[in-house]
Amino acid sequence: MDTMQLAKPLRAALAFRRKTRIRSALNTVKTWPGMKVVDIGCGVDGRSFRAHADPSWRVTGIDRTGEEVRPDHPNFTFARGSACDLSIFADKSFDLAVSVGMLEHITEPDAFAAACSEIRRVATQWLVIVPWRYAPVEPHYPLPFFGAWPERAQIAGARLFNIGGQRRHLAHDPGFLRRQTVWRTTAEYAAAFPGCRVRLSGMAETLSIAPAFPRPAPIGMSAMPR
Repeated sequence: MDTMQLAKPLRAALAFRRKTRIRSALNTVKTWPGMKVVDIGCGVDGRSFRAHADPSWRVTGIDRTGEEVRPDHPNFTFARGSACDLSIFADKSFDLAVSVGMLEHITEPDAFAAACSEIRRVATQWLVIVPWRYAPVEPHYPLPFFGAWPERAQIAGARLFNIGGQRRHLAHDPGFLRRQTVWRTTAEYAAAFPGCRVRLSGMAETLSIAPAFPRPAPIGMSAMPR
């Protein structure tokens, strides 16, 4: 969903929620000055992690297009590419791989598996943030528990409220939503990132996936059952 199609107050609320989620999730990974970070899916729809990165970090952004990429970090470089193929980078090239609100939009199972594999390969630790299927208010579609609705109900709701201007798309293509977003389960993400913890974060909206370091969960986050 393109947040620019939403009303300004709602866009501001979504931006604040995103900021809170990312800063809370950063407490679950090891960070230090000058670390190398790759931000995978850094452009479209305000997903960028850069605004929350320490100025000393060396951040490389990856996206399929550079149209919405803003150089808003002092040590930022951009490379055009796909999350499913990061072969331009050697194994463990980065100290941290970050993906915010991207994996749920990779709907094909093989492509999803490839993207998760590449995220694990290019960095020594990972931080992935995705919407929770049972979120009281789903980040893309501000309707209660939208991710858990049956597909027909999702289509009807998106048409009725014209969320993100999608009524036009759905009129010609009923499968549009299914190809745009997949709300995967906690178990599916845990399997895709072995050895990581999947936590419910923010206002019970999103899952954050990070290494299972032996540290207590930060305030506002709780461990999710497998």
